Amino acid sequence: MTFRRLTLSALSLHAAACSSCDPTEDTSLPHDTGDTAVADTTPAIRIVAPVAESSVTGCATFVVEIDNFTLVDFETNTQNVEREGHYHLTWDDGYEPCIELSCVVTFQTEGFQSITAQLMNNDHTPYLDQDEHTIQYAIPLQVNAGACSE
Repeated sequence: MTFRRLTLSALSLHAAACSSCDPTEDTSLPHDTGDTAVADTTPAIRIVAPVAESSVTGCATFVVEIDNFTLVDFETNTQNVEREGHYHLTWDDGYEPCIELSCVVTFQTEGFQSITAQLMNNDHTPYLDQDEHTIQYAIPLQVNAGACSE
C-alpha cells in the first residue's frame, strides 16, 4: 500500500509539473550524430592540370592545388619553416623545383611517364607529415616528341 501511494504521488507531481508544458516542444535528450570530424590541417598537394593520362607534346604547364602549406622562394628563404616551402615536379628523366601554383616542364624523352608533385622543405628535403610520410601526388602522362607550344 505504501508503494502504491508513492507511485501515485510521483505521477501527480509529474502531471502538475508538466501542466504548463507545450506538447509540441521537443524535450527529447540530445543524441550522438557521430559527427566528430575535425578539420584536416595536414598539408596536401594535387595536380589538377594536365589531367591524368592526357597527351602533351614537348612540354606542359602543370597546375597544382595545395592545402595548409605556403609556397615560398627557397633561394631567399633558406631556413626550414613548418608548413612552408616549395614543391618538386619529378618525372622519368628530370625534376623542376616550383614556387608558384603553375610550373612549366620541358620533357627530353617521349613516352608514357609518371609525373609526381612532392612538397619540399626550403633545403630541398621532402616535407613529411606527422606520420613521417612524404606528401606527394602522381599522375600518368603520355609525352609526345615535338616542339613546345607553351
